[in-house]
Amino acid sequence: MITLDERMAKLPKARRERIKKRAAQLHREYTIIKRLRELCDLTQKEMESKTGVKQSVLSKLENGDRRITLTALSQVVDALGGEWELRVKLPNRKTVTLAESEKTKKIA
Repeated sequence: MITLDERMAKLPKARRERIKKRAAQLHREYTIIKRLRELCDLTQKEMESKTGVKQSVLSKLENGDRRITLTALSQVVDALGGEWELRVKLPNRKTVTLAESEKTKKIA
């Protein structure tokens, strides 16, 4: 049986770099809930109580078995008393807010 490292070694360098970059992106995505939970010093069970997101779902999000949606992120951040905003800055263009928490909308 071929190992992942052996398989990766056979790929062209550019392809390996794209794979590594995408893996890093996915890691940042699925660790966001865990980072927020740990920042608030909460267990998954305590996070479930605060957010209404089941512990089993939190576990899947934290382990990368389920991808985070903006809806789920908003639910968690709002329940923790925070706010979030997704902005896009393009060269020579005005910054555009694509999405934000309900709390952020009320402040703006």
